[in-house]
Amino acid sequence: MKFFISADIEGTTGCLNWDYTMGKSREYEIQKEIMTQEVLSCVKALTKVHPDCEILIKDAHHYGNNLDIRIFPKNCKIIRGWSHKPHSMVQELNETFDAILFIGYHNAATMSSTPLSHSFNGSKFQRMRLNEEICSEFLFNYSIALHYGVPTILLTGDMGICEEVRKKDSSIHTVYTYEGVGESIITKTPESVYDEIYQATIQAAKNIKKISPTKKPYTLQIQYKKHTDCLKASNYPGSRMLDSVTLSLSANNILELEKAFLFL
Repeated sequence: MKFFISADIEGTTGCLNWDYTMGKSREYEIQKEIMTQEVLSCVKALTKVHPDCEILIKDAHHYGNNLDIRIFPKNCKIIRGWSHKPHSMVQELNETFDAILFIGYHNAATMSSTPLSHSFNGSKFQRMRLNEEICSEFLFNYSIALHYGVPTILLTGDMGICEEVRKKDSSIHTVYTYEGVGESIITKTPESVYDEIYQATIQAAKNIKKISPTKKPYTLQIQYKKHTDCLKASNYPGSRMLDSVTLSLSANNILELEKAFLFL
């Protein structure tokens, strides 16, 4: 068996504000440890169910160097940094993987379930929609996995993104780490979440169903924070401005769309 894990930090246990996500703060150092342990809990469970499995982990936050790679077992490989290729947070994902798991994900820009809600570039994009659905980073990456016929079996993150995922596909196991209330969070303890992730992954890994590749047209709408960014992006072939801050772009499949997204 071959598994892919995409790991972010804003949806990990106790992640309260941007000080916890980057820089030289004590909060960030602690949050990196929590992120590492949440991913490790997932890895341990996958290896328990499938002892001979291979696991590829994409460190998919900020500079891509958050995970402590020293503590992972030999069956893991970790992608650090950014290739600047279209797959981004799911770099190297393809049809050879049996399943994908998302750890530490967060809700989409403008959603109220986490103080850290955003979609990709929070300083540039106000809101995104993919085929009329409010687009989280999960939804975009989930769609890439579907293109290859790779089933999503687990997501962990804030309560809101877990609820959105269950609406999208009730077969996906979820573990919520905290509930956002305004600029506060009501968080579980790390030890509790590590155990929940382990148990949820055990269940998810026991019942992996094959799915057919999903290749369909997509339309992406991006609402920018600055009208000048929208005007600049409108020079991309095939794009059109819906208003002074909203751009629309259509493509035959998600892979075509993600390539365009690099330039928007």
